[in-house]
Amino acid sequence: MPHPTQRTQRVGDQIQRALASMVRQKVNDPRFKQISITGIDISPDLKNALVFFSQLDENNIDQTLEALNKAAGFFRRALAEELRLRHTPKLTFVYDKTLKYGSELTQLINQVNEEDPDKG
Repeated sequence: MPHPTQRTQRVGDQIQRALASMVRQKVNDPRFKQISITGIDISPDLKNALVFFSQLDENNIDQTLEALNKAAGFFRRALAEELRLRHTPKLTFVYDKTLKYGSELTQLINQVNEEDPDKG
C-alpha cells in the first residue's frame, strides 16, 4: 500500500473530524452514539475512503456497520456541503479491531503476570 501523501493525509484528517462531529451532533440514530471514528484511509485519487470506527458495545457491531454503510450517502452529502471538496469520496465503513486486540493483549499480559508474579 502506498504511503499517504500530505494532501490525502490532510483531507483524511478533515473528513475524520467532520464525521466525528456529525455522528455526535447531527445523527439521531442511537446505534451511532456509542461509536468513535478512529481513522480514515483515503485513496490517492481522493475518490474512495475507508472510515474506521470502534464501538463500546461489541454485541451489535454488525448491525451498526450495516446502518453506517446505509447512511454513507447521507454522510457523503453532508461532507460535500461542509468541506467543499472538488470530489467528495465514496465512504465505506469498516470496524476497527485494534482496540479490541489491544484489550485482549493487555488481559493476556495481566494473566501471565498473575500466574508468575516473580517475572513481572
